[in-house]
Amino acid sequence: MLKHSEAMAAATCVAILAGIGISPAFAEPQRHEDFEVDRELVLAVSDGFSRQTWRYAGQVWSETRDTLLMHEDERVRVYITNDMPGVRVISFGDDQPARRVRAGETISADLTMDHARGFTIAVVGQPAFSRPVRVRANYVAHANMA
Repeated sequence: MLKHSEAMAAATCVAILAGIGISPAFAEPQRHEDFEVDRELVLAVSDGFSRQTWRYAGQVWSETRDTLLMHEDERVRVYITNDMPGVRVISFGDDQPARRVRAGETISADLTMDHARGFTIAVVGQPAFSRPVRVRANYVAHANMA
């Protein structure tokens, strides 16, 4: 049984981690509702996200790019596998909370490209394990506003 001071320390730690978007190890995994996604992207930590596997309309293809390309108003489900020892914290840019991934675990995150501003998918604290994301503008939506 935890002493009062240990319980307070544990609660403080959980609150701090929750404040930066990281859930504790004993928390239930977040369940995503079944949203319609335009494409799916599969990445692995061990290769620094350098190989990408895309899924779209029943088709699967792989590519190697330094910059990931997405489109404004697109919804992409990103799967990241931590195939390295130890826990990694994955950042999806400023608009999304960081996610903690245990060794051997795969997480998914649904990203909606609400604007044409780029961001970076990265392992926190390890700049070599990151990929910039460039979001192309949806010109049809902008043309209809004029």
